[in-house]
Amino acid sequence: EIWFKHGPKPQIDKTVVSTRQQISVNMKRQRRCADVSVILPVYNCADFLDECFNGLIEQSFQGSNGLIEISIFNDCSTDDTLNICKQWSNRFIEKGFLWVLSSNETGENIGPGHARNKAVAQSSGEYICIHDCDDISHKDRILEQIKAARIHPGALIGTRFSRTPKDSTKRYNNWYNSLTPDQLELQQYRELTLVQPTWFMTRRTFDLV
Repeated sequence: EIWFKHGPKPQIDKTVVSTRQQISVNMKRQRRCADVSVILPVYNCADFLDECFNGLIEQSFQGSNGLIEISIFNDCSTDDTLNICKQWSNRFIEKGFLWVLSSNETGENIGPGHARNKAVAQSSGEYICIHDCDDISHKDRILEQIKAARIHPGALIGTRFSRTPKDSTKRYNNWYNSLTPDQLELQQYRELTLVQPTWFMTRRTFDLV
């Protein structure tokens, strides 16, 4: 099931937006652009990456429906994360995905928010799909979310989720997964009602907020 929220119209720094739009135009001239960019910051997640990548490479949207890009920013991992990413690159490319991988070369971890922004900055997709390195996406996630985004281009779109192990954070899971459309709005002051790793939006929406 797809959930979406519309926020208030933000104040826009037109100079910043104009600069971003020019960067976007330049990127399109230089390389193929994706329909959807999966934004994947990674840090010491070697134990989870194979399952994460298995979920992404089986996305039903890829191919006849459209083009997916995997945009990865490695934030100074000290385990085998970077090598696993490199090992998967050819498998994705062979299936027609676009693949972008870069690393933080400063030697200091900058945190998931900054790393996520770096992955967005190097990506090309018209739509942004947020993904955590220890999550597994349903094979139809992107297909269903882009359908909703095309109908509601200004919305922030999320989904329900399940946990592994099954009973971990059981109370929170039950509350979150039983929210009605009205409660998505009303209970946002109690708790985040769209879990970040399920977020999907247009690039324009991302830039505005």
